Formats: sequence, C-alpha cells, structure tokens
Amino acid sequence: MSPIGLTMSDTADENIENVPDNITLKYTDGTEYVIDGEDAYNTIVSLKDSGKSWYVFNRLVDTGKIQSLDIKGHYCNFEDESQENYDRIYTIAE
Repeated sequence: MSPIGLTMSDTADENIENVPDNITLKYTDGTEYVIDGEDAYNTIVSLKDSGKSWYVFNRLVDTGKIQSLDIKGHYCNFEDESQENYDRIYTIAE
C-alpha cells in the first residue's frame, strides 16, 4: 500500500486464480474509497501477471488515515471449475 497504489500477491497455486470482486479502503473518519467494485472503478490502471495484481489509484491516498483494507472476492479452481468466496479485512496498524 502506498499513496499512489496497491500491490497484492495471489495464491502460489497456478491452477487457482484470485478474483477480487470489491476492494475498499476504510478511513478512520468513517468514509470509504472503493478502489474496485461493482459500481466503481477508481484506478488509472490495474494489471495482473505472474501471481501479482497492481492497482494505481485515480487520486492520492492518505495512508496515515486508513483504518482497514477490505477485500471481497473468490478463488477459481481451473482443475475442477469450483469457486470459493472470501471476505478479508486487513486492519492498518497505527
């Protein structure tokens, strides 16, 4: 996490793809910044390659005011075509 973007590492298993459906920053004042979601796409560019995803925000983010990073999505298993949903909250230490 930086003021201009976010990098995420995916699963090490090449047969399973991590598909984030919603990525949201929640601030200490109660406001939210949806980076990528159903009704919002607040990035200039996003890339996915070799087990990593990069998101470049469409504005600067004050990392000192972030309370948490919330990611909802699912894993796609290419071998058996199954999906597993996940909901993760990463709390930012003060």
